[in-house]
Amino acid sequence: MIDFTGTNSTSNTSEGIPTMNYNITNTTENSLNLTGKLRKIAKALRDSNVEAPEFLLQDLPQSPSAAFNTIRQLAPEANTNHLAAAAEAVINGEDPTEHMHNYAAWFNINNLADAVFEASRERYINTLETHAGAITESIRKTIFTPALRKLNTLVKNNPGKQWNLDAAIKAKDFAHAELIDKNQHIAEQLHLAYQLRAMLY
Repeated sequence: MIDFTGTNSTSNTSEGIPTMNYNITNTTENSLNLTGKLRKIAKALRDSNVEAPEFLLQDLPQSPSAAFNTIRQLAPEANTNHLAAAAEAVINGEDPTEHMHNYAAWFNINNLADAVFEASRERYINTLETHAGAITESIRKTIFTPALRKLNTLVKNNPGKQWNLDAAIKAKDFAHAELIDKNQHIAEQLHLAYQLRAMLY
């Protein structure tokens, strides 16, 4: 994995960030927890405007029942009682074959919902792992490096100053306290960059 310095990194325990786990298991116990993590990553990538494949910016189904609802929205045929329609066709002396084909196709809609739920997570994880290095590089270029550059300029232009808002107020250095407050966004951007990187790991 490429870190923010542009070098390959296999262990980042000194930064308190564990290494990327490429062997994510989809067990029943961690199923919904994993989905929640992936949805958090999608939201964080969207909110930060980091370059990433479109699929990684989309929300995944939260559960098989959510996938079920999506299927019913995408496929109007799934909402029809085809067995009842087949019975009506027979009563009316009509061929029920088409209704029965549709009934057979949608009878296992719950299995399809389970498959959609599992497959969407699998695809998300694979896409994330494929593009993790490029996304980390994008985080570095678009968020981390610009924020670090601003911070360095700020520190250089104010030598000997401590960058603690409470300390500045306590010392009655209100001009410096205002400067810290005005540049709070720099710390937030650095925090966001490390938070995104930690999520990817």
